[in-house]
Amino acid sequence: MADPSVELEDLYKALEGRYFGSARLEMEALMEVLFARATQGAKKVWAARPEDKEELDEYLFNQLVELSQGPLCQSADDVGARYVSVHRAEQGAGTSLPLITPQREGKQLLGAHARTVMDVLASKGQYEAEKRFTGIYGDLVLNRVRNTVKLSAKAAGNKWCRVPEAGACPFCLMLASRGAVYEDKTTATRSQGGSRYHAHCKCTAVEILHEADVPPAARRAWDLTEKFNLRTVTDWAAARKDPAIIEYLLDNGIRDDPTRTVRLGPMLHPEIPTLDPLGPLPRPTLEDFDVNCFGKSQKRKSGKIKYYGGHLYGTGIPGKTEFPASWTADDIIYATELTLREPQRIVPRGSQRTSHFREVHGVVVEVSFYQVSPLEEPVYRHSVPINGNGVYFRGEDGVVMARPIDVSILGRGSYGHH
Repeated sequence: MADPSVELEDLYKALEGRYFGSARLEMEALMEVLFARATQGAKKVWAARPEDKEELDEYLFNQLVELSQGPLCQSADDVGARYVSVHRAEQGAGTSLPLITPQREGKQLLGAHARTVMDVLASKGQYEAEKRFTGIYGDLVLNRVRNTVKLSAKAAGNKWCRVPEAGACPFCLMLASRGAVYEDKTTATRSQGGSRYHAHCKCTAVEILHEADVPPAARRAWDLTEKFNLRTVTDWAAARKDPAIIEYLLDNGIRDDPTRTVRLGPMLHPEIPTLDPLGPLPRPTLEDFDVNCFGKSQKRKSGKIKYYGGHLYGTGIPGKTEFPASWTADDIIYATELTLREPQRIVPRGSQRTSHFREVHGVVVEVSFYQVSPLEEPVYRHSVPINGNGVYFRGEDGVVMARPIDVSILGRGSYGHH
């Protein structure tokens, strides 16, 4: 089985220094790979943890210190610095403006992170603790990119703004939609709870040299908050269920990402014909995609834990297949929409479930809906990788197995459960 960490390092090298038409697009592509590499690193650290809880606290702290001083965070500094330099060159600002990278994270902060994971372990169990640790690990890396941008902008006397990722959560949308372009590095970056970039957040910060620099994603968030009077996290949580707003947010760069083919590789089987969709289906909500990608656990009355979704690489939920490490949540949304729009196979499974299949960038994707009753519209079930280059299945016993690509499921053969 190929080592995902080697694959990710090779992908990072392939993307590094490659220009996608703007400094921001290059930065975002590299941030996605950095996030995946951080996730892989966190999984390895967690798998090697000591069983003794007293030793675990110190172990997690030491691993976070090593991360903050290691090559992955240095790469993050380099990504932020390259964005600032290339973006300024694009805008004709020259090379005389200061470029600042943040100081290494203090041991007090890293110790607090380790204690947070220990608290989650005690109160919510191993799965949630691993999820929190993985999020913290990735956050420490990506924050170095963002903070390099913000510190450099401040030192140069320029402004910066927050750019929400496509399909961003209510919290991120609320912060990004305030219509502000910030000058001070502390403005809109901290709250009573600390960092305003939550775990798994891939929102970016960009330097603003001219008003025209504000990216469309930020402008859309500003427009929506004015049009629909969206002021709070609660407002945005409700808005993310509105089909019109979902359309507006999801079209925010997902379909036309110029980095996608470089990151994921080409379509391998375009010769397989596509079918006409069976009929209009409701667009999954952003909450649906959140659960499908990041997973959700629910404790039943019996005491057993039921897991939902969790198909993004690194989630680690038993009994699930995960998309390749190079795939982002945006890529999964894109694959879902493409599979529904241009399926290569459609399989009705009785009267209550229909599955759509398609090969997307080397992965056979299944998108499934189920029918609660004939009088109600279908309900989105999941988007899962059946098999493909870099697809892995995690068994109930934790053993990880590769699922190499096999497009026979797209033919007329019988369909079995995967």
